[in-house]
Amino acid sequence: MTVNEIYTYLGQKIYDAIPEEIETWDKAIMNAQRLDKYFSAGATLFVNEKIINLEDFEARSEMAQYVHKLHAITTEGEHNRWNKLEFTLFSNFKFDMRFIWDQEFQDEIDSYNK
Repeated sequence: MTVNEIYTYLGQKIYDAIPEEIETWDKAIMNAQRLDKYFSAGATLFVNEKIINLEDFEARSEMAQYVHKLHAITTEGEHNRWNKLEFTLFSNFKFDMRFIWDQEFQDEIDSYNK
């Protein structure tokens, strides 16, 4: 599994969750949280200035495997630490990816694990 395959997979999953009746849209954003044994994600769609929750977007175990693999690839050698991911898919099918380190989130999780 390559980084490009992962990006294509995530973009397709976001696109597939867009309701068919919505013909024009600006962007869709998937926000994900990722820890060693945890993954969750949700997606929203931006149509003009309206924000729509993509209820058909499902963060299943297959998606978790892709995101965990992406994490392994992008943090190899202990570079580019992240625990949150923002994937933006634009209506022209270009995308933007943000890897985010949220220390407060990590501290909260670590406190539960103690």
